[in-house]
Amino acid sequence: MSTKCKSCKREVPDNATFCPWCGQKQVRERKKDGVIKVPEPKQLPSGSWHIYLAAEKRSITETTKDRCIAKAKAVRAGFVEQQKKLPALTWSKAIDAYIADRSESLSPETVRGYRVIQRNRFHNIMQKPMSAQVNWQAEINAALSSLSDKSVKNAWGLMTVIMRVNEIPVPRVLFPVPEKNEREFLDPQQIIAFCEAAKGDTCEMAMLLGLHSLRMSEIRALRFPDSFDMKKSSIFVSGAVVRDEHNKEVFKQRNKTRQSARTVPIMIPRLRELLEAQSKDGYVVTQANSTINRHIRTIAEQQGLPNITEHCLRHSFASLGYHLRLSEIEVMSMGGWSDSSTVHDIYLHLAQRDRLKAENKMAKFYRTAEKLPVGKILKGKNEC
Repeated sequence: MSTKCKSCKREVPDNATFCPWCGQKQVRERKKDGVIKVPEPKQLPSGSWHIYLAAEKRSITETTKDRCIAKAKAVRAGFVEQQKKLPALTWSKAIDAYIADRSESLSPETVRGYRVIQRNRFHNIMQKPMSAQVNWQAEINAALSSLSDKSVKNAWGLMTVIMRVNEIPVPRVLFPVPEKNEREFLDPQQIIAFCEAAKGDTCEMAMLLGLHSLRMSEIRALRFPDSFDMKKSSIFVSGAVVRDEHNKEVFKQRNKTRQSARTVPIMIPRLRELLEAQSKDGYVVTQANSTINRHIRTIAEQQGLPNITEHCLRHSFASLGYHLRLSEIEVMSMGGWSDSSTVHDIYLHLAQRDRLKAENKMAKFYRTAEKLPVGKILKGKNEC
């Protein structure tokens, strides 16, 4: 773009301070109020142009200088406009409003998790107004110094939801590269050993139900005789018992996912024995979750098994499915998984373990062959 020199009337570049023809200093127009200002873009080694907007914690990179400036102004314009619209709410009050607006759709357990985050995470900003500037990366770094990555990510997930609901741009933040954690579960032989060791334990019913793929919340919701069809040897999984924001156990009609409500066959004979001996109507498992997990860990330790919990017994159901050659889809359907990642990870881990065994067998063959005379090996081949 260009303008005309006030003196010689010739074309002058728009950003020129002096006329290149007559040398006359150019008088620039006074900038109007409300003009969006952005930093001068810098050209990267790649040839692209880059602007960093400190207030918005946003990096803008475009192929041309003009496009970079235009996008930066658009981002800043939206940000400035949003700052004017922000309600005079603190972050804590915004969480209250979010929960109140969705009181009928949020699970009691989900609300409890939100309240834990509200009380115990990001102390420095919870009582600040949402219009105040926050260095979220610094807040996350501080939280990571004392909490697990998962706890901080869960807290950040809630804060991003609150931002989107209130139409606040979500800044880009960095988390450490997650470590690959192997899922703990029992293989078929270990399952048999565990079941034998669990006989007579006060939490045996819960353990066997876990090996039938049930989650702890689903186990706690089972009632006798309503949740069972002894003639068809079936378990009706419907509803869950969870803790609400006041840490009280409540029954919720809906399960974790749509696939969670299901009918599971009674497969372990010992579980059928325990159910047939049931003399009282009502919940079949009344022990606290911590008690059940403590008993499971004790048995596992005594039997030299992996350090497992009730949820690991659910994963063991998928492990057994792999060894019985069931497809991932069949196991997902029986176990009420809606996300294939859990079952797939278990199947992949076991497939890799089986492959290692196969490789060891092949290596053993060659080590054995080296010790045999060539004639004997050929003779064995001819006999085949």
